[in-house]
Amino acid sequence: ENNRNELERLDRERTNDFFGMLRGFAINQ
Repeated sequence: ENNRNELERLDRERTNDFFGMLRGFAINQ
């Protein structure tokens, strides 16, 4: 159970990083 929550948190952080990167890329264009 605890391990699953950790994976969900990491996945959410990875998604946030991805969208943050996309947003930064769009702003730089």
